[in-house]
Amino acid sequence: MNGQIFYDFIVFISILAIVPFLLKMGKKSKEVNNIEGIYNSITGSVLLIFISIFYLISTLIGNPIVVYPFNVLILVWIGLVLGIQGSYILLKKLKKLDINIIKPSFFKNSDFTFHHEIKRKATHLVGLLLIVCYFWLSFPAFMLVQNLIIFAEALNANIWGIVTIQVSPSYVPQMISIFAIVCAGFLITIPDIFRVFNFKNAIFKKFTKVMREKEKNAVGPHVCLMIGCLIPMILIPNYLISIAGIIIAVFSDAMASLVGRKFGKHKLPFSKRTGKTYEGLLGGFLTAFLLPLPVLLWGFNIGISLILALVGAIVVSIIDVLTPLITDNYLNPIFASFTMFGVYLLLII
Repeated sequence: MNGQIFYDFIVFISILAIVPFLLKMGKKSKEVNNIEGIYNSITGSVLLIFISIFYLISTLIGNPIVVYPFNVLILVWIGLVLGIQGSYILLKKLKKLDINIIKPSFFKNSDFTFHHEIKRKATHLVGLLLIVCYFWLSFPAFMLVQNLIIFAEALNANIWGIVTIQVSPSYVPQMISIFAIVCAGFLITIPDIFRVFNFKNAIFKKFTKVMREKEKNAVGPHVCLMIGCLIPMILIPNYLISIAGIIIAVFSDAMASLVGRKFGKHKLPFSKRTGKTYEGLLGGFLTAFLLPLPVLLWGFNIGISLILALVGAIVVSIIDVLTPLITDNYLNPIFASFTMFGVYLLLII
């Protein structure tokens, strides 16, 4: 076993370790008859199991998703977050830390204001992280990766033996994005677990301060979004399409909510449960169509780019109208990205 496999196995275990907590959240949702919470907990658990297995298998067949030493940095980050959380609890128990507790606020749809929606959608800015990683960090990230690999191989030569890893420059932005989303996911998931089970001891409470009533005893939407974004990032070979799909998902959903909350007056059919409006749907559709175009035009001609953007916008709009019990934070990035990729394959046949 070399260093890549060893550290990836620990990452695999770390991802799987989240699953029992998600299932326990589902149990709490069941106790209060929160059907959506149950579905989202089960869906998140299934997706995480799939991600962890795919991650490990990719390493075993010699095609790691995150190359060494970045897998080590993921583990260091997890340890750091857990260490901060543990220290916070310890200091509180020793009464060395006296901080006013921020209580989570839960609102019904009718009581949710535009200001609340802005706070809630802040985590959707993860889409900007993907844009930065792909378009601005391409060359610097490649140089950083190569230098880190050289340094890590020299440092660990006596432990694992020198393992030469060849990394394609075109893959580096994708790997850096996956690395960033995984780290952000652990940073957000840990306080979300404490929010459900023991909020007073949670760090980073701002992540979970403003929630909808249906999310009170369920997996937080920000956690679902991170999990949903990882699926197309690791599975779709054309990274431009996966990043475009994720941008569609995160920004169209945010814009639909903000526009609907601010200007929405005409309710969609079957929207009594959600309160969604035609104005919000239009805002989300236009965002979903226009925002990914610069990304798609980077690698495709204008005709294909327009078709793919239109397909992605239609997909997320349909999901928005149907409002399934499974949160769109899972569905939007997955269905938008894979539908666009399927249409792309049909176009190039």
